[in-house]
Amino acid sequence: MPGHPTYLASGPIASLAKQGATVWLQDYNLWLVPALLKADRPDVTIGLFHHTPFPHPDVFRRIPPTDQLRNSLARLDWAGFHTPDFADNFRRLLAGTAVPAPHIGVHPLGIDRRAVAHLARARDTALPHPHDEGPQVVLSVETPRLAKAPVHKIRALDTLLTRWSSSSYAAGPTTRAPTVRPRAGVRLA
Repeated sequence: MPGHPTYLASGPIASLAKQGATVWLQDYNLWLVPALLKADRPDVTIGLFHHTPFPHPDVFRRIPPTDQLRNSLARLDWAGFHTPDFADNFRRLLAGTAVPAPHIGVHPLGIDRRAVAHLARARDTALPHPHDEGPQVVLSVETPRLAKAPVHKIRALDTLLTRWSSSSYAAGPTTRAPTVRPRAGVRLA
């Protein structure tokens, strides 16, 4: 499947992530990225959150590239789901394939606003400064018609990139291969 957006997404991530970086992926359209990325960059930690229901193993096995997808998902370090049932489906699918098995988290829909506000205030002074950390990459590959809260996402990215404007790069949202472009006024290192 070379040329497929999943293959094209893993290249920029592999080349831009610093040593030992954590890479967060979002949803089923990036299921093949963990295997591709770990092949190039075994040093990175990969997490993937599933925003859609994760199918029962019997249903999953009907997907044509089942083995390729299952082997890629087994390369994850962490996988997140909205319900315990979706997490159990994932756990059963990978039974016996991954050593060690990915850590699994269950995070229902909704936000604990007080906890998030508290974390934001507590971390505000602990956030890295651009000159301390090197380039920061924000990548969003998604289907625009399914994008949730696009205006809020764009505002949040603007706030983030304004704060780290001297070393931030943005790509997406896109359904095609991501193109990493420096933000206006940003120097490529």
